[in-house]
Amino acid sequence: MAPRLKISDSLELSRLSLGFWRLLEWNFTEKELLNFIVELLEIGVTTFDHADIYGDYRCEKEFGKALAGNSYLLSHIKLETKCGIKLVA
Repeated sequence: MAPRLKISDSLELSRLSLGFWRLLEWNFTEKELLNFIVELLEIGVTTFDHADIYGDYRCEKEFGKALAGNSYLLSHIKLETKCGIKLVA
């Protein structure tokens, strides 16, 4: 299991965080993505990085669809995200 980083009494992150910027390029089905998330949690990676602009504004939505209705997994994930980033045209 990956070591933890204690931020405060109420917040503990995994020392490794997986970024989902290129999630759509991985071509996972919802089931494959869910299995991937479970495998990450099993090895101790609980911190997941997102931003609203990732994947042309679609990565967070796909991640959410894979976890929809799974409160157990959601309770074990620490989601770090950014918003308000503007794409350069």
